[in-house]
Amino acid sequence: HNKARATVGVGPMPWNNTVPAYAQSYANKRKNDCALVHSTGPYGENPTHLYDYASNSCKGGDCGHYTQVVWR
Repeated sequence: HNKARATVGVGPMPWNNTVPAYAQSYANKRKNDCALVHSTGPYGENPTHLYDYASNSCKGGDCGHYTQVVWR
C-alpha cells in the first residue's frame, strides 16, 4: 500500500498485524473453491489493475477499493 500511496504523493500508513491475519483467514476460507468473492468484512480488496494513472480514473468505473488505499 505504501508504494501505491507514494506513487501518488500520499504519506505512508503504519503496519497493522490485524489486517494480514484477516486476509490469511479469508484466503483459507476460499482455498478449496478459489471463488472471487468479496469478503464483506471490515477491510477492502484492492483491484489496482483497474486504475488508469494516465487519466486518473477507473477503467469501467470499478476500482473504488484501490482509491481508498491512496485517498488523501
